[in-house]
Amino acid sequence: KGAGTVVVNAAEGVGREGCQKTSIGTTLAVTNTATLKINAGKSIVGAGKISLSSGTTLAFESTGRKFATPDIVPVMLPDEGAATIRIDGKRLVSGKHVLCTLASVPENLSSHVIVTGTALDGRKYKVETEEVTENEKTVINLVINIYPDGLRVIVR
Repeated sequence: KGAGTVVVNAAEGVGREGCQKTSIGTTLAVTNTATLKINAGKSIVGAGKISLSSGTTLAFESTGRKFATPDIVPVMLPDEGAATIRIDGKRLVSGKHVLCTLASVPENLSSHVIVTGTALDGRKYKVETEEVTENEKTVINLVINIYPDGLRVIVR
């Protein structure tokens, strides 16, 4: 809570000696103007949720040309106002990138989430949701589709 940044940097390693994991049981609330930064390759596991308030940031690092889907618990977007999902690091290639699983989806998605960051510099993109079935359970993912460089539409 506040204007600072919390960095999640625990290594995932279930069952391996000396490894850590970040686990939450209920709700991790990101409030005021706080930032929750999840370093590349790190995980937030458990039965809980990450709840974003308006004006907060959920930050990811992209270390390669392909953005690795964050292994985190479901994310709740704010009911009113917008939160930011920031992807920093290397530039993302064109295609679909899963940002997170959503615990709830506000009616007008674009009013509740802003996607930004240095990995998107110079890219055209669209933020949307997709329903997928995992282990016979339907989940809703927040995805970003990045359009290829040099995309041209020729109308004759």
